[in-house]
Amino acid sequence: PVDETTRKYNMILHKVLEDIGVEVYEIPRFEVNGNIISASKVRKFYEQNRWNLIKQMVPEHVYEYLRSRKNDR
Repeated sequence: PVDETTRKYNMILHKVLEDIGVEVYEIPRFEVNGNIISASKVRKFYEQNRWNLIKQMVPEHVYEYLRSRKNDR
């Protein structure tokens, strides 16, 4: 993770759970063109009406839902 807080949280999670026998797997963040996708980026682009960028980041049904919500305003 890029975020220091998340990195520390994951490190502690590994230690605590593995000490009691639970195996921990970190799933890599989804990326598009080398950029990590985050909800905050999608929200920012949503407010800026940057639909071309949103379309690259989310599944088609999510994109359509967001477009329909924006059109309802």
